[in-house]
Order: sequence, then C-alpha cells, then structure tokens
Amino acid sequence: MTGPAGLAGALSALVEAAGAGPPEAGVVEEAAAFTAGIAATGGGWQEDWARALDRAPGGAEAAASMGRSWVSGPTPILAGLLRSDPAAAVAYAHALAELASAACSLGHPDLPTINAAGFAAAAQLRAAGASPVR
Repeated sequence: MTGPAGLAGALSALVEAAGAGPPEAGVVEEAAAFTAGIAATGGGWQEDWARALDRAPGGAEAAASMGRSWVSGPTPILAGLLRSDPAAAVAYAHALAELASAACSLGHPDLPTINAAGFAAAAQLRAAGASPVR
C-alpha cells in the first residue's frame, strides 16, 4: 500500500476490524494519532497526513504527540478490545500493523520512519498475543 489511497484502505480495514465495539469516530481519531506518531519521525508528512485523513495540517503535531507512545505499547482501543473481545483484538492488532506500514507512505519517510512503523506494528501484535503473519 502506498500513498493516501493505501492509507485510506488501511483505515477502512481498521474500522472493519474494530467491529461493533468502539465507535467509528474513536477508531478514526486513534488511527490519525497512530499514523502521525509514526510519520513524525520523517519529514514533510503533515500535508499528506492531513489530505489522507481529511484533517487540518495544523493538527498534525498534536496528533503525533498523542500517537508516539503507541510505537511501544498498545493503543487505547486495542487495550479495551483485549479486555472485552480478545479475538477482535487480534484482528484489530493486525489492522494496526497494516496501518503502520501505510504510514510510511506519508511525506518523505526515512529509516527512522520505517523503524518506527515496525516497532509500532510489533507492539500492537505483541500486546494482542498475535503472530506477525496471518
């Protein structure tokens, strides 16, 4: 997946994986912060992020600040799904891993961005007890 279309597809898969549990708006907000936290390690990502997620570019840094901690630990929605529906949590973790990969298409990713995406994907999969390969 590359570019905004790849990110949009990954976001749609994430919303679908969340199922009926969390509200869609919350999933989209979490996804925006998650991708910003990854993309912020590279350069020139804010405009691509805003366009792909239908956001104002001015909110990119605040979203990145929120999402940075999810590079090393589960997102709040994943943590909630782990408590309420472990099977859905595994699907959601896999969808987050795909979203992390798609975040590498924003701006001018470099090795730190690719590393951040890998660490974020691994953190989500590890939290859910999921295998990295489906």
